[in-house]
Amino acid sequence: MINIVCLEDSQADFFFFKRVLKSVPECRCQHYTHLNDFLEKAEPYDLIVVDLSLPDGYGPEIIQKIRKITGKPIIVLSGVGGENTPHKIKQMLKNAGATFFLSKSEEGYGELPNLIKQLT
Repeated sequence: MINIVCLEDSQADFFFFKRVLKSVPECRCQHYTHLNDFLEKAEPYDLIVVDLSLPDGYGPEIIQKIRKITGKPIIVLSGVGGENTPHKIKQMLKNAGATFFLSKSEEGYGELPNLIKQLT
C-alpha cells in the first residue's frame, strides 16, 4: 500500500488529485487543508504532495517545516505560473528540500502517477 499525504486547501483541486490517484493501484491518501494539522496529526506515509500556497504557509517555508520531520519525497503542485513559474522560486523550493515541482495542468497531473510510482 502506498500512503500519500496531500496538503491542498482547494476542494476542487483535491477532487481532481484524487481522480488522478485512481490510476495508481493500492494507493491511500490522507488529506489536509492546513500545514499545521498535518504536522500535528499525520499518520505514516510514503510521499507528500503539497500545494505551493496554503492558508498557514507558502512555498519554501512549508517545505522547510516538513523537512524538519521527514526525509520522504515531497512533490510541490502549483497553479501559479505553471511552467512559467520563475526559476528562482523553483530553485528556492529545491533548496528547501522539495523533490519535484509540477504545475496544476493537464501535463503536470499526467506526470504524477509515474512520479509517484518512481518515488515509492
